[in-house]
Amino acid sequence: MKFTNCYVLLLLCSATSAHAANLSGDINGGVFSWNNAYSQNGGIVPQGWMNAVPEAVAEWQPSVPSAPATLTLTQNGGSASVVVPVDVIGVQYNANGRGSDGTAFFAGSATQPNPNVWMKAGSGVSAQFFSKTVAFTNAQTPFTAFKPILDVGDIQTLFRGKPSGVYQGNIALTLPLVYKRTSVEQVTYRIKQFTLPVQITKRSVTCTIPTEQMNQTVILGISTAADIVSGSVYSTKVPLQLNCDSSVYSGTITFLGNDANIIGKAVVKAKNRHDIGVELTSIKNLTRIELNKVIDYTTLFPANTKNYDFSFNAKPVALQPIVAPGDYEAQVVINVMYN
Repeated sequence: MKFTNCYVLLLLCSATSAHAANLSGDINGGVFSWNNAYSQNGGIVPQGWMNAVPEAVAEWQPSVPSAPATLTLTQNGGSASVVVPVDVIGVQYNANGRGSDGTAFFAGSATQPNPNVWMKAGSGVSAQFFSKTVAFTNAQTPFTAFKPILDVGDIQTLFRGKPSGVYQGNIALTLPLVYKRTSVEQVTYRIKQFTLPVQITKRSVTCTIPTEQMNQTVILGISTAADIVSGSVYSTKVPLQLNCDSSVYSGTITFLGNDANIIGKAVVKAKNRHDIGVELTSIKNLTRIELNKVIDYTTLFPANTKNYDFSFNAKPVALQPIVAPGDYEAQVVINVMYN
């Protein structure tokens, strides 16, 4: 989380106014998106295939790969890491032919919601296997490649607070192959190991506030006590804008000042005086201003906003029935944070 402090000095005076299977994604401004994956059956699937060409067989029992329950992604050149949950919930095969249904070799409960797609049903080994085999009239290679269907949790949330950089790791996939070579041969059970590279790049949002707005002096003309109470003619706009190269995922703004504790208003007491203060009122998207309270401004602006206008009005107000004219000042420190 980055932050910027803006010191606004309110001076009031009496003078003047890829092809192979892999997974990669980007986090920009805290918002995550996959570069080379798509959604299927409640999970994500790499666009590339994992090549696996078993020998020609007479029957084949489809199965869903398995993987360790977690994946550790480590920051390149850094010490940060992120532990990502991994659940292989299904598989998509690049099958050569549908064949016909046969009796399962091993007990299984996996389902087939779409042609060439099988989904794990429940937990345990049997949940990985389909409840039937695929039998061929003539022996053939049952499939040439596959894609796992994965549930990897909420990447966006898991990376929250982590430093920018490229994070890499590998999902170790285990694919059971259960098949019969000929109509009389016994079932053969093999295990194939595959590695699925995963890379997540977290890119920081870069925001700036115009230099002239970082430390401002606002002059409000006041000549008599009556002017202080008279109202809007002395209201002055204080410009304050946060300009970002991408939308902010999470951000807060805090107006820090000596609160006069007037219900429903943000009034900063003048320095060394109890009879006068400065009221801060919002102008545009920042729909409210509260002193010394953290305001989540991302909820107050439209989605995908890159330029945040926090400009506000400053107006002198009387805190007591009788106010003595004279010079005085009030200071507000504005703390803007973003990620």
